[in-house]
Amino acid sequence: MAALAAATLLLLLGGGASVQAQSSGQSQMGQGQAAIQVRSDVKLGIKGTAGTNNERLQQLTEAVGDQMGAVKSCYRDLVKKRPTTVGSFAIKLSLASGAKVGLEVKENGGSDADLRKCVEKVFRRAGYKGVDRPAAAIVSLEFANSRAEGQDEMVEHMRAADRVEVAERPEGGFEARWKEPAGRLEFVVVGKDSMPAVEVALRTLRDNFAAFLDCRRRAEKDGKSPAGQIDVSLRLRRGGEASPKVTNSTVAHERGAKCVERKLRRLKFEDAPAAKSVDVQITFGA
Repeated sequence: MAALAAATLLLLLGGGASVQAQSSGQSQMGQGQAAIQVRSDVKLGIKGTAGTNNERLQQLTEAVGDQMGAVKSCYRDLVKKRPTTVGSFAIKLSLASGAKVGLEVKENGGSDADLRKCVEKVFRRAGYKGVDRPAAAIVSLEFANSRAEGQDEMVEHMRAADRVEVAERPEGGFEARWKEPAGRLEFVVVGKDSMPAVEVALRTLRDNFAAFLDCRRRAEKDGKSPAGQIDVSLRLRRGGEASPKVTNSTVAHERGAKCVERKLRRLKFEDAPAAKSVDVQITFGA
């Protein structure tokens, strides 16, 4: 009997549940409109504790199972608002003599706080009249949905794409570079003593490369070739601002260098360490 009481009863709920995302203000999806199906699953596990025998554990299982409709409703409502909502909870449920219900909810990392509040409310309001006292169990709940899983993969891809590779130079200092796929523009950032400064500078330049392609276009005026290199000393300041100074340019048209300096002055170098300097080489392809 004791061995049976310690066993875990595992139920898989919500296999067919789905939420259809619709455009704001629309009750139905018209022909040709996208419908995103979000499959949600709720896993329930119950393990008897405090000497609860198998009969009372079965009674608790039935009482808890009766609440799963309300629990799933909590989750469906939140997924409609926030499709990436997930959660994992361990609930210590104890029924002593009388009507009082003991409830302790442990939230695992990454769980949604609103989901926890809704689940806790459901279990506090539940009826346990069919359960002989005393009885106790650990109820585990896991919430997952297909949109959240896909979102995790997308976030990881975005992080990988956002990553800037900074290399140590043999002669000292750090260097990072990025080249526009069509070969029209290349950035090289070199710093003597700050890897974060090099990383932030290159990421900012890369994310705003279209502004510098505009400078390359301006350098083509009067039939001149835009090809060449513009060297800039860039002083990073507090608040993401920077002070640029062009130190050399091989671009034929003077508009190229002036444009680059102006664009750099307008950029925000978010999270850049203050009072650090980097050297920037901007190369325009032919």
